[in-house]
Amino acid sequence: MKKFPKRPSLVNKTTNYDVKGQLRGKLGLLMGLTVLALGGLVYQVYGVQKNNAAVARTFTRSKELRQPEVIPYRRGEIMDRNGTYLTATEKRYQLIVSPKSLLKEDSRDLYYDCTVHALADFLGMDENELRKQIEENSTSQNLKVGEPLTAPDKQRFLDFQEHVNNPDRYEAKKRAEDKTYEGFSQEQRERYRGRFGAVNLQEYYQREYPYGELACNVLGFYRSYDDQRVGTTGIEQSYNEVLSGTDGQRYSYMDADREAQDVTREPQDGNSVVSTIDVKVQQSVERHIKDFMNTTGAENIGVIVMDPNSGEILAMATNHSFDLNDPGNLQKYYSANELKQMTSEEATQKLWNNFCVSTVYEPGSTAKVFTIAGALENGKITGQEEYTCTGEVDVQGTLIHCSKRTGHGRLNVTGALEQSCNVALVRIAQALGREAFEKTQNLYGFGVSSGIDLPGEPDTSTQVHILNPPDDAANRRLGPVELATDSFGQGFGCNMVQLAAAFSSVINGGSYYRPHVVKQILNSQGTVIRDYSGEIVRETCSQETALFLRKALRGVVTEGTGAAAEVPGYEIAGKTGTSEKLPRNKKNYLLSFCGYAPANNPQVLCYVVVDQPHVKDQAHSTFASVLFQNIMADILPSLNVVPGDAPGTTATPLLEGINAGIASGREEGGESANTAESTATAESTAAMASTAASDSAAAADSTAASDSAAAAASTAVAESPAAQETETAAESRTAAQKSSTAAAKSGSSSKSGKTSKSTKSTKSGSSSKSNKTSKSTKSGNSAKNATKSGKSSKSGSSSKKK
Repeated sequence: MKKFPKRPSLVNKTTNYDVKGQLRGKLGLLMGLTVLALGGLVYQVYGVQKNNAAVARTFTRSKELRQPEVIPYRRGEIMDRNGTYLTATEKRYQLIVSPKSLLKEDSRDLYYDCTVHALADFLGMDENELRKQIEENSTSQNLKVGEPLTAPDKQRFLDFQEHVNNPDRYEAKKRAEDKTYEGFSQEQRERYRGRFGAVNLQEYYQREYPYGELACNVLGFYRSYDDQRVGTTGIEQSYNEVLSGTDGQRYSYMDADREAQDVTREPQDGNSVVSTIDVKVQQSVERHIKDFMNTTGAENIGVIVMDPNSGEILAMATNHSFDLNDPGNLQKYYSANELKQMTSEEATQKLWNNFCVSTVYEPGSTAKVFTIAGALENGKITGQEEYTCTGEVDVQGTLIHCSKRTGHGRLNVTGALEQSCNVALVRIAQALGREAFEKTQNLYGFGVSSGIDLPGEPDTSTQVHILNPPDDAANRRLGPVELATDSFGQGFGCNMVQLAAAFSSVINGGSYYRPHVVKQILNSQGTVIRDYSGEIVRETCSQETALFLRKALRGVVTEGTGAAAEVPGYEIAGKTGTSEKLPRNKKNYLLSFCGYAPANNPQVLCYVVVDQPHVKDQAHSTFASVLFQNIMADILPSLNVVPGDAPGTTATPLLEGINAGIASGREEGGESANTAESTATAESTAAMASTAASDSAAAADSTAASDSAAAAASTAVAESPAAQETETAAESRTAAQKSSTAAAKSGSSSKSGKTSKSTKSTKSGSSSKSNKTSKSTKSGNSAKNATKSGKSSKSGSSSKKK
């Protein structure tokens, strides 16, 4: 094999490359450069710090001393319609201590003892208690101590603080002003050795109510808790956003030249509210309610005074009042035993509940006005019709009794309203028809929100009967029996505001105004920025219908059941109402009178409801009528309502008026039915109503709503003779007649209860003021009731089967 010669190597074997050494040198160079760079940077930072130390200290100090500070806004005021302030919002200053600062090791010796001594002396606090508060909150910077200070107290505090911290300079200044000024004693100087600090004054506004309990249900109250400021109940709650403003702020920032700049952003105060309330009228109403509670008493009383031509509420009051300056003081209004039976929430809810807005009840005969108005408007009656009342009417096997068990005889439409005849109203409702009746109720606002600008109005849509109810509410169906009972206000529910607004629309010519308690909104400069003048929601009836009913309502007072409501010197018109509450067998009644003046030119409407007066025999509308009379006699002159042609005698004292009204027989009331099925039916009715009543209570967020009469119960209402007897005989006017003649007529009436009578004879029919005659008449009624017991039981069973 051929061998090739080796090629010579191109690398000199004597050459040795040190790769590791070269890398080591490069890394060392890089590290050296890095060290030099870092050294230069450190030098530069040191130079910046040295040259800008003053600016840095300024920035740090500004951050330390000028933390953002809130400047509170002033809440808007609430005034009455004449400009009288119902609220007072004053600036207050709360002392805030920083225990964290006081207890710092480097400042404790200088500040702690001196500050504690000075605060205890200024506030009159126990020194040991103050130390305990501070030490228990050692990490806090915002410990409130003492009561809030007024503006003069604030200045006194600042002077005292300056005196403690600079006694020589302060005393020299004072002696220059007053040579007799003495200053601190040596003992005080020793006591205040150190510095009085770590204390700030927190500025805020305190809401007060100069009239205390006045209009508490309308005004509501304002309170601050958990850093929230809110209105609770009344106008304070409904108009919270209007009354509230925007807080300002005081803070610092660094400008482009690195200078600390202080900035103040001023707060925006809240707007003020001018209410529709008249202080004088409100005071009068509340005074008469208290008089009634002192003489007679009742579970609940509600009064609304309204301008029927605008919907403005001049006064609204109940017998449950509370101090707006101390609304949570339950011990002031409840006994210890009562508080044990309720939770705190239940007690406050009951106390703060506005009966006029939140409670739903069966209105009784005041609702007859709307049945007649609907029939007139729909052309179903002319107003000249006549009806024969025998004391009862059979509706598809259900026996419904009249307010006068012996019957009113022959009555026209006006007479039916004057004497509060249930039988005639049933006939009028039947002529109107179920479909038109449902539309009439809706038109007058029953089952619909009134739109009142106060919180707590419940949903009453489930408290009325309708033609086509949902599948799960079949008991709300408006059948023939429900139509009959609803026609005279027994079986459906409403609240006081709804009825007052509806009544106003009838008497003012047909304009339904939204009821409201706020008239205007003013900005912080006092300029009107919103005006809530009369807002017409809808038209309800014609002028002709309104004129007819105004004349008939005047007749209620002059010829019918409302005699006790007559105000000396004024022509009063209105309607009485008596409603038997659930459960029916308890014989508890809600009595009412809704009236106005003058009769031919309505200017002031007053609606009075007395719920369960504290008497054995409750069923007398006179309780409400006399309270109405006392209130209207007081307020009409102050409202510049000119007296009419009515007799100008003196006003009747409350108790005397009640006794006289009951004795006259010219009122509404209820008699007990001595029938076999009364108790059982009443219990059944109460059971049926409980569900609807609880729904109403939940919707209204109100305990009092549980008193609501459920619309679903009206069938049982009609079945029960006890339920039908919601009103006593509306006896005629015979006060001037001799007792013997009255007794003779009374006997005649008892024997011929089913005999037809003329309207004139009905108006001047039987009445006797002697106890003997009254007893014999009641005995006669009871006997008659007993003879009908079998028939009533039978018809009740028939109705139940249906």
